[in-house]
Amino acid sequence: MNNLMKNIIFSLVLICCITLLSCNNDNLQILNSTTIQVNPSTIMAPFSYQVNPGDLDGVDETSKLRIRLLVYDEDGLLFLTDSKTINNYLSTVTFVIELSEEEEFTAIVISDVIDSDPNHVSEYWSISDEEAINTLKVVYQGSDSNYGDQEILGISSTNVKSGSNVKLDMEAAGSLICTYVKNIHAYSNIDYIYSIGNRGNGNYNFYKTGEANSNPDLTANPYLIEIDIPTNNYANIYAYKFIMPQDNYEIETGLYKGNTAIDITWKSDLTLKKGHEYKYLLELDPDGTGSSPYSETFSDVTINSTSLSTMSIEENDIINANKISNKNYSSTTQRQYMVKDLL
Repeated sequence: MNNLMKNIIFSLVLICCITLLSCNNDNLQILNSTTIQVNPSTIMAPFSYQVNPGDLDGVDETSKLRIRLLVYDEDGLLFLTDSKTINNYLSTVTFVIELSEEEEFTAIVISDVIDSDPNHVSEYWSISDEEAINTLKVVYQGSDSNYGDQEILGISSTNVKSGSNVKLDMEAAGSLICTYVKNIHAYSNIDYIYSIGNRGNGNYNFYKTGEANSNPDLTANPYLIEIDIPTNNYANIYAYKFIMPQDNYEIETGLYKGNTAIDITWKSDLTLKKGHEYKYLLELDPDGTGSSPYSETFSDVTINSTSLSTMSIEENDIINANKISNKNYSSTTQRQYMVKDLL
């Protein structure tokens, strides 16, 4: 092979290499460091009504607050995920991620409480089908007998670009109900009180914008409170329950002597708004004379907390000892949160 032929072959090889290198550079993604700072304290901010100070200040001793990040590209496909745990709602979490240039992403942040105690529910909310934003679901993992502020879920989303610094104040994904039963020892023929809802927590799906949509469990009847009166020395008992937003909600309250229903009532047409706190007050013998057997009130306490002693009586129903109904309540092996006692 003469020198001319060698030079020609060398030139062709060089041109091919330059062409391939140029093509590879065209397809190479440029990634820039991007910061997302998450503030979970804003989840609890609307839930300002507390029977006792400190009721809603944090998580249980064996629990952590989990913050999960999911980032989706412009096609709605999962680009990356990350997760961190912190001790309480007062700490901030910073995610430093690498995003490609010239593309806008949707970041979804989900917060929930997880528990390391094997005797407790390990997580109340799981994530499934996260490969695309339009299939992503956040699914409730508790049971009808679970209640308490540890179920509270936070969901927020934001648009984010490569190289940006984003601060995200999180929002509660549902409402909080404080069920308060007053003067539980007023009557000798009542030894069991319960309040249950007609729909429970189901799952959240997501629009392409990152906005969450709630889908209640239409078959669930979650407990808002359950009181075995003979085992309680306190006059007043209360509990918290997190419920996803929905309209036409109904609460059933029963007063029992053993398996015999003394009275069952329904509070209907209730609206549960995201980020709102409600107080459901049931008071036995409110005037202390027995002439008004009990009062029942449901009110929004998100902005202005109203003193329990000044709550207006909305309904008076006579307890009919002759009204009999049998109902069996099944137990559960999952965690059932202790009802808080009023001190």
